[in-house]
Amino acid sequence: NTVFGNKAAGRGGGLSACAGIVGNNIIAGNQAAYGSAMADSGAEIHNNTITGNRVEVSGTLNQCYGYVENNIIAFNEGPADMAGIYGLSANSYNCFWENNGNNFSGGATLGEGDLPADPCFAQTGHWDPNGTTDDPNDDFWVEGDYHVLSEYGRWNGSIQRWVYDGSTSP
Repeated sequence: NTVFGNKAAGRGGGLSACAGIVGNNIIAGNQAAYGSAMADSGAEIHNNTITGNRVEVSGTLNQCYGYVENNIIAFNEGPADMAGIYGLSANSYNCFWENNGNNFSGGATLGEGDLPADPCFAQTGHWDPNGTTDDPNDDFWVEGDYHVLSEYGRWNGSIQRWVYDGSTSP
């Protein structure tokens, strides 16, 4: 699934109050006051690409007290010390990179096997200011290509062939 371009005045721009398993998704370009990608979740959050989400008050992943593992959490935006995971969670083996406002806050810490490294996306998505750099309310999300670079090859669906990159994502 791809969850992107959603805006919420309160909690959970992408997802809110999830239980069960949230896995194998791209959660990108969502906005909210609390938990722009996901809020108030006891879910198992694994194998997701969580990128480019904007949060106004606290945490791209806000109060996600379940298991947070094997995700790429990168390029999210938030206030000082609140762009990555906010609140206690059992996190491990995630890749964290350039979350503007820090990777961990509100009791969240680096977990076992967590890796602070550039995921090396083929093309990072971004917010387009829509001609008004002073008004973030009319910005829109431009989707990226979240395949990671690989010297051994990755499938490029837009040109329908394998691409061999000069570098490999860690």
